[in-house]
Amino acid sequence: MFHHEHEEEDLRSRQRCTDCPCCIGFIVALAAFAGLYARVLASGNLGKLYHGIDYHGQICGVHEAVKAEPYLYWCMKSHLGGMPQVSFEHPVCVSSCPGANGEGSTGTSGSGTTLYGIEPDCAAVAGAGS
Repeated sequence: MFHHEHEEEDLRSRQRCTDCPCCIGFIVALAAFAGLYARVLASGNLGKLYHGIDYHGQICGVHEAVKAEPYLYWCMKSHLGGMPQVSFEHPVCVSSCPGANGEGSTGTSGSGTTLYGIEPDCAAVAGAGS
């Protein structure tokens, strides 16, 4: 009975405040991120943070050539009987999500998921279908 009280006192004597070091670390991290953000604002293009960049290096929805195409789309690689793969090497800017309006549909899978073929924009990308 008394042994339990003695054990509880030992635990309390070993406790220490950890809030202060954690708060200091958090403030240091916030200051580092604020410094990086200020640097990006001063010398970079903030649009790179929240807009996709196509395989030409154009920022979707920002650069003049792709101003009307704010979304980034990764094309499907052609596949023969295997699992579909995404071509991360050649993303393209698009004006709307392919298949969102029902176009490009080539049927449904056994699970009821709509399948989409290779989009026309992707066919023009060198290596997108390979």
